[in-house]
Amino acid sequence: MGRTIVITGSSRGIGRMIASRFLQNGDTVLGISRSPGDIDHANYTHTCLDVAHEDAVQQFFAKLRTDGMLIDGLINCAGIASSMPGLLTTGDTFKSVLNTNLLGA
Repeated sequence: MGRTIVITGSSRGIGRMIASRFLQNGDTVLGISRSPGDIDHANYTHTCLDVAHEDAVQQFFAKLRTDGMLIDGLINCAGIASSMPGLLTTGDTFKSVLNTNLLGA
């Protein structure tokens, strides 16, 4: 198919499975996650960054523009969770979950 797809949260779980599927279909996948990716495929490139950090995300896409890379799709699978009951969750933990799951990328 020849598309270029950016997938956040591609190091494990749903994001990893989606990345693998796009690669099977002949697409190029640019994976993003906080932890290193282990997908070994010629059309896969992994970048470690936290989507909750806006500057890092902006730098990532600025580099793609500089390199002349065109993106056909963006799939946001990055997410974190807290196992603490709501009333016991600290403000910092709450902000971290919101920044990654809602505001990130």
